[in-house]
Amino acid sequence: MKEWPKDNKTVSFTELVDSVTSAIRFCYFLRRRNRSKDFDYQGYTQGENEFACCLDPKTLFTAESLEYDKKHQGRDALEVAIAVAIQLGMEQGRRMERQKRNEQLDQLVMSMDLTKNILKGLK
Repeated sequence: MKEWPKDNKTVSFTELVDSVTSAIRFCYFLRRRNRSKDFDYQGYTQGENEFACCLDPKTLFTAESLEYDKKHQGRDALEVAIAVAIQLGMEQGRRMERQKRNEQLDQLVMSMDLTKNILKGLK
C-alpha cells in the first residue's frame, strides 16, 4: 500500500483512478456493453472545480464521449465511471469541509458577540 505524501500534499488524479481500476479489474471479469447507446446519468454532477478540466457526467457517459475517451485518451468506460465517482467523493469532502467551516464561523461569531456583551457590561 502506498503512503500519502507528507504535509497533506495531493497525488495525481490518474493515480487514484488507476489504483481503484486495477483492483476492480483483478476482482471481476468485466465486459463492456451498450457501446452505441448513451447512458442516461441521473446522479449528481461534480463540483464546479472539476469543470475547469472535465465534462459533466451526463456528457461523459454519452456513447460519443466514451468512444472519444477510448480512442484519444486511452480510458475505457470503467475508468471514466471511477473518475466520476472519485470526483463526486472530492466534492462531497469539500462540502463537508465548508459545512464544518461555516459551523466554526458561526461559533466564532457567537463567541465574539458574547465577549462584546461581557465587555460592555464591565464599562
